[in-house]
Amino acid sequence: MPRCYPSTTAKVLNATRVNALTPKIHPRYKASNMATTKPKLSQMLGPCEADAGTQGLPTRLFWARCRADKTLREVGAMAARSYSVLWRAENGQAVLDVATVEALATALNVRSAWLAFGDGQP
Repeated sequence: MPRCYPSTTAKVLNATRVNALTPKIHPRYKASNMATTKPKLSQMLGPCEADAGTQGLPTRLFWARCRADKTLREVGAMAARSYSVLWRAENGQAVLDVATVEALATALNVRSAWLAFGDGQP
């Protein structure tokens, strides 16, 4: 039975695609210098612009997570929820139950009423 190996063309195309997506950094900028001067997302955030209601939950969840400067995995560990549930909720593909919203609000240090419905201030 013959084995299938990726063609040379596919390897070249994949290498080209990866190189095209890799950002070009000027040699005079060192990695340590870039890390210290790049502002954090939490420093660039303004007020949350999410609308009231359940459609704004993904936006409010993302805003609160960025304000806390946490990754989805970190928030999931703090709230004892899985990464996939949080990812689907943040991307608008899942509806969260009350216990999950309360756990996330506690982990992100925001009010659960604001996180769930946009009621009042965070």
